[in-house]
Amino acid sequence: MKTRLLSLTLLVTQLYFGQTPIEQFRSAVDAQYTVLSGTIDQSPSGADQTWNFTNLTATTTLLTDTYTETATTAILETSEDDVPQSGIALSITEGELAITGGLSQEVTLAYSQDAAVMGTFPLEFNYNFTDNLQGTFTSTMFNGDILPTSTITTSVDAWGTLQVGTFEGEVTRLKIEQTLDLSVEGFSIGQGVQTTYLYYDAASEDLVFRTTRLNIPFADIDETVMEALSILTLSDRSIDAPKAAFSILENPVRNVLKLSVSNHLAISAIRILDVSGRLVKRIANDDPYMNIGALHSGTYIISLDTNVGALTSKFIKE
Repeated sequence: MKTRLLSLTLLVTQLYFGQTPIEQFRSAVDAQYTVLSGTIDQSPSGADQTWNFTNLTATTTLLTDTYTETATTAILETSEDDVPQSGIALSITEGELAITGGLSQEVTLAYSQDAAVMGTFPLEFNYNFTDNLQGTFTSTMFNGDILPTSTITTSVDAWGTLQVGTFEGEVTRLKIEQTLDLSVEGFSIGQGVQTTYLYYDAASEDLVFRTTRLNIPFADIDETVMEALSILTLSDRSIDAPKAAFSILENPVRNVLKLSVSNHLAISAIRILDVSGRLVKRIANDDPYMNIGALHSGTYIISLDTNVGALTSKFIKE
């Protein structure tokens, strides 16, 4: 009987998570993302997947998202040190989102004749919708037209467990694939494909990891950008009550990092990360006094694995 009850509980939990919707397209307010390098396989889709992307390496590039919305339009812009790196222009019609343009380092897309409809959020697992689009493109080499046979397919194609950077948790994935039939001065020059994967935290609903690959063979464009939600953003969005379960004494820190920990908190591991999310020190016990004299001066994040989840806080090493 206990086995049957346990099995039923697990099934109900899986069904509930599998139906967790993606509430919104945009990222968290004032979100910062660390650019990652390396290669990963994102082809598996469906229910209860496992993605382990811990092989990716954090770079020193930190990007910041800004989102501006009116009643009928929105712009999601990603910048590095206030210099725009990429952007997406959207139209909003009775809650339905459509892409009207896109900007990257290599090409600018404008869907002025037929916007690319994604759908009305929230979107559920197994959502799948294809729409036509039409407009123009401008690249460093060519300018031309995006033909009306071009398509965008938006799907909530997977959910499961994601490990990337400093994040580990349950996510739901949104996939957006744009297939662009291109012409220059009336002559067809082939296709361009932009494939985007967006992984949303099932608990906080934040966009925690995203990748975009733009491949336009005739223009010799093949660029992939991978970004994970920065530990700085994750830290700033920590829940106040659990965070109060520990505090850092004497911050800034000279040589010894001292923690004040509440009695109910059980710590299994302690990690120290730099501002790019790179692990610089790991402590496999709950020692509240840690020698960090070997670290360079700067800002760091301490992350505690505990019985109430991962808790984080910033500190300054003198």
